[in-house]
Amino acid sequence: MIDNTPSAGPVEYARSGLQKKTVQHLKQGRFRCEAILDLHGHTQAESGEILEKFVSDSIKSGCRCVLIIHGKGRHSSGTAVLKTFTINWLKDIDVVLAFCNALQREGGTGALYVLLKK
Repeated sequence: MIDNTPSAGPVEYARSGLQKKTVQHLKQGRFRCEAILDLHGHTQAESGEILEKFVSDSIKSGCRCVLIIHGKGRHSSGTAVLKTFTINWLKDIDVVLAFCNALQREGGTGALYVLLKK
């Protein structure tokens, strides 16, 4: 398992057994994002419910890769609350195979590409 998930800066996470090439393609933005969720303006409590529904709906729709925008935490005191929460939440979801920062044009360190099980 690759796990480089600080609350600030670059993020990379992959479950054991996932091919390195697949993770590399995710980091390069080579998967088409089939759904987008923007958590800006939501509290941490709201975000948990929203994330759960979004991932569930994405799986039901057959999405392989989704984009989750959590923000960079510039308006949080101390740590990036939604970023940290989202990272930790995704690690605990079995259908999440990997995630990493999006390319700069799609949010950079304020967003994640998330690879889901087929």
